[in-house]
Amino acid sequence: METRFREIRIEHGWTIREVVERLENEVHYQSSIFHYSNVELGDSGFSVQFLIAVSYLFNVSTDYLLKLTDTKKRITKSEDTSKKVDNRFRELRIEKGLTMNEVLEQSHLTITASHLGAIERKETAMSVDVLIKFADFYDVSTDYILNLSDERNII
Repeated sequence: METRFREIRIEHGWTIREVVERLENEVHYQSSIFHYSNVELGDSGFSVQFLIAVSYLFNVSTDYLLKLTDTKKRITKSEDTSKKVDNRFRELRIEKGLTMNEVLEQSHLTITASHLGAIERKETAMSVDVLIKFADFYDVSTDYILNLSDERNII
């Protein structure tokens, strides 16, 4: 998956060490130089929590970091959500009037209904790939699904 982690770091004129230090000091997220470097190179996966932390550090949307939009602007919520990862999977599913099995069938994801249920109940983490596929399926921004923004659409 192609991302903008390296591009935005260079744009800010920061070294990987500076990014990792800033993630820890400013966003309170622990990473390592090795991990961040591998993420930039595409040699390592990353968690949704990592994605959120980097979006906060650089003040850009998760959609921008994932190259789902070219607009950096992030429309934030009025409350601070940096300490939690919340999602709107259940809300979006119910809004469409679908069961978990129908969502999985229509979205062509290869996770089980019980896994989707655990994601909806916030009992398990989701992968970035699942996040992107559901954002596409529901036609909303990844920031919206993660409850980082009230803006539904990618700008």
